[in-house]
Order: sequence, then C-alpha cells, then structure tokens
Amino acid sequence: MKPADGGAWALTCEDLRFTYRGAATPALDGMSLRVPANRFVGIVGRGGAGKSTLLRCCNRIIPEFFHGDLQGEIRVLGKATDGRRVHQMARRVGMVFQDFDAQLFSSTVELEVGFGPEQFGADPEELRRRVSRYLAMTGLEQYQGRDPARLSGGEKQRLVIASVLAMETPVILLDEPTTDLDPVGRRQVWDLIRSLSGTGTAVIAAVHDTEVLENCSEIFVLSGGRVAFRGQPDEVLTRFEELQELGIAAPPLARIASVLTDEPSLPGSPEECRELIERRDIRPSPGLHLEFLKRESTGSPDPGPEILRLQEVSFSYPDGPRALEAIDLAVGEGEFLALLGSNGSGKTTLAKHLNGLLQPDRGKVLWRGTNIRDYRSSEMGCRVGFVFQNPDHQIFSASVWEEAAFAPRNLGLDRREIATRVEESLTTVGLAGKKDADPFLLTKGERQRLAVASVLAARPPVLVLDEPTTGLDPPSQERMMRLLERLNRGGHTLIIITHALSLAARFAGRCVLMAGGRIVADGPTRRLFGSENLLERAGLRQPPVTRLGRLYGETYLGLEEFLHACGRAAPDTVRGG
Repeated sequence: MKPADGGAWALTCEDLRFTYRGAATPALDGMSLRVPANRFVGIVGRGGAGKSTLLRCCNRIIPEFFHGDLQGEIRVLGKATDGRRVHQMARRVGMVFQDFDAQLFSSTVELEVGFGPEQFGADPEELRRRVSRYLAMTGLEQYQGRDPARLSGGEKQRLVIASVLAMETPVILLDEPTTDLDPVGRRQVWDLIRSLSGTGTAVIAAVHDTEVLENCSEIFVLSGGRVAFRGQPDEVLTRFEELQELGIAAPPLARIASVLTDEPSLPGSPEECRELIERRDIRPSPGLHLEFLKRESTGSPDPGPEILRLQEVSFSYPDGPRALEAIDLAVGEGEFLALLGSNGSGKTTLAKHLNGLLQPDRGKVLWRGTNIRDYRSSEMGCRVGFVFQNPDHQIFSASVWEEAAFAPRNLGLDRREIATRVEESLTTVGLAGKKDADPFLLTKGERQRLAVASVLAARPPVLVLDEPTTGLDPPSQERMMRLLERLNRGGHTLIIITHALSLAARFAGRCVLMAGGRIVADGPTRRLFGSENLLERAGLRQPPVTRLGRLYGETYLGLEEFLHACGRAAPDTVRGG
C-alpha cells in the first residue's frame, strides 16, 4: 500500500519489539507506524514510552550498539534494514542524538560539519558548499574555526544539527534536538527543520514540547512501547485528558481556548486565541489574577542579607572572546533567581564563578563579604553546590547511595553523619527507595534528581542548577521544579539557568537577563516578563500565555493565572504554561 499522495514510504515499522539486555520489560512492544517521504512527523510520549529506542532501531544503533532482543521489520525507503551495519545506514538515515555531546569529536566547527560529507566522497568544492550552507542555516558561520568544546550547550546542539543536515540524507531522525536552545534559536531551527520536508526529506522528531509540532504532517503518541493513537495536530493536540494521562502537555494556548470555549481548538497565535475566546464574550478581568497569586504564590520569599556578590567581574576563555564583561550582581539569602539569555550569553560562565569553578580575570566574587579566593575549593563546594546541565557529567558511583555519600564522605564526616545526610538527601528528592540501584540505569529525571541529592548531602546554603529540566518530560519537569520550590521555601538560595521561560516565570521571584557577557536587566520576574523589549534585548521571547495577556494589558506568568482572571479554575488537565 502506498501513501495517500501516491508517493513512497520513507520509513515503515511492522510489529517492532525490542527488550534491552537485562531488562525485565520490553522498550518496544508491537510498534507499528509508517512515515511517507517528504513529511515532517512528530513522536511524543513520556520518558520511557519508547521514543529514543524507536529512533535507534531505525539506523541500526539498535542492535549494533545497544544489545538486546529485536524482532519485527523496519524498512527505510522500501528496503529492509535487517543485517545492515550502522555505517551502511548512514547514507540513508541521519540522526541527532538526545545526548548531542556524544556526537562531537572534531577539533573545529568546520571539520565537524564537513566530516560526514567527506566520508561520503564529496569533492572539495561540494564540501565547502555544504559546510558554508549548513553553518549559515544554523547561525554558526562565525564559529568556523572554533573548537566545539568551547561552544555553549545550545551552540553545540546547533553544530550537531548542522553536521547531520550536511550529509543530506533522505531520512533525518531528531531526538529532542532543541532542548538546549534559547526560544528564538529554537523557533529558527524548527522553521528550518519544517522546511526540509518540502525538499523531499522525511523528518521524524521525538519531542516533549508539543508546540513545535503544531504544523507537522502527523503525530504519533507512544505509550508503553506502542502507538497509543495518531493523527494530524488538531486531532491529537486537543485530546487533553488522554495526553495528560500519558504525561504529555498540550500547547498552552490550545488548553486555554478549549477550557474557555468548551470546544477543542488549536490556535496558532495569541491573537487567534484572543479571537476564539472573545467570540464567546469572554475577557480576563483586570487584576483578578492577584487573588490567585495570594492563594497559590510560588515565588521567592523576601530575600535576606546579601550572601553572594560579583564585583566588576570579567572573564575570557583561553584564545576566546570576552565571555563576561564587568558583571555586578548581588544575591540575597533565600532568593529564587533565574539567569536567562540566549545561547552563548554568558549564563553558565557567570554561574561557575559563584563557587570558584572559574576565577575572574578582573574583579572579585564575595561570599558574605569575603573574597572566595580565600577559601579552598572544598569549602566553597559546601557553600555553593553546583548541579551540571548533564547529570552524567557528575555521576560516577556504582549505586545511588554511594553517589549521595561521596560529598559527606569527602568532608571527613563519621559514618553515622554520612548515613543521616544520605537518607535525608535521597528522601528529599524522592529516591530513598532506590538507594541500591545503578545510577546509570535510572531515567533522565531520576539521574537529575540524584545529582541534586549528591549536592544536597553537603548541605550547601546555595544551590546553582544549570538547565535542571532539560530533556525531561512535562511531569518530570513539574516534579523537579516543585522540588526546587520546596528547597527554596526550606531556606536554600536557588539560582537556576534555564531556557524554559514558562518555568522561570512560574517559579523564580527574580530574573537576570544576559546578552553578550553583560547583564542587560535585573529585577522581579513579573516586571521583566511584562516587557517584550527587555526580553528581546536578551534574545528571548515572552511565553505564549504572557504574550496573550499583554494583548489585554496584563502580565500573566502561567495559564492558571489567565484562566482565573477569566473566572475559570484550571482543571487537572491544565497546568503550567
């Protein structure tokens, strides 16, 4: 059977089953789907639904590198993949991994993008054309000679996308390809990805962010290793209760419009959403959301005395441009602060100065008025704990308990105190029942929480977290942010770096906007998010609900606020936004 348009199938999977070696349950359990050529198709599902496993099967990474029992049939461009090697599939199928760092190995950006086409035998002229074309497409043309290791997380992710696009394969697989990109960069990359489907390329993207799929051809919803249901975006993304049960968040504007109109709808913009709800003569009442805030405030408490200060801090990486320029920043005890900005703006570099992971070229960092250079690194680690963007970069022990015990043991504490701190930290993050588990067999969300627990065990008064929700499904994101909220209310000072602006809006009491290594704005979250100009100066964009609210002259930081202002409570299927 051919696709409805009479073309060819780019990818077909029939009764696909796979169980990882040593696993008790299958990751894929009778998966069947068909993707036409020249289409952009989305794959959604909670963590563990089978999205990454499915993509790995399509280019033979499973079973070549991830071993287990594979059954069923996969065809790419009509040809069975059985018996094929990964390098043989590379001409047909390109893939951007969720762990994009694992794909980078060249010494310069230019060499990284050119590696694939060169292996395919592209002549020098064609090689130059592709490198130039795809670096420009992904906004990296100015980084040609840069060492990839010197790029920010978002820039690395763009580089991997460019290197995969440069191979010009007829099928492209994307596993959460824009998790580390700022909102503007994310929109640009998805516009590029969508445009590929008009050139004969089949694009298959596994994502948690359903907003990016509003213009795709078809969405497959996975659960338990199977296709739960499928359809066009307006059919799938308005099935709110079913999506909620499967751990998937529908686009916030769709949820607002459907709650207020009692009809499923998928508005493409805040303006369209306003038009839909005003047809029902519904408008938010000015100031009414303040009642909601008094009842369910999630912001920071009033800050206490100054705990950290950066004075005229400047910093440059070796052989690189200035990463920070004359930074002045004070952090009060008990604050919940978010560092926001576009990729490469200096957020992570600034954060690494807070506990001495980096030392400034000029200026100084003060801990309660004392230069942190006067402290040993171990002493600062007990004052300012740092959770890296990728938890796998700091997890190394054989068990969850041992991982959480490392810091207190390293401090020379006795066994009883170590045990107390480990039990306390694991209970706080909800991992007390998994103390004997192998950390690397945990889910991404569990590993993220374990990284938090390992830092908490040192009992630092300040926690710095770099992209704490990246790669997590919506329920896991909510759990992580609620955990941080509890820690903040318990007395911890929280500093997060995030590109998830909707989460920063809901949980951070104060935001610092950065651009070009400088602070361009600093103040209460609601004031900054209410200013489109300030966010644009930092290369950012207001979240959809906030943009909708500004059409009415109000600043809403979550869809619950907007619905409350419209006189409607948010049902359980409508959270966040």
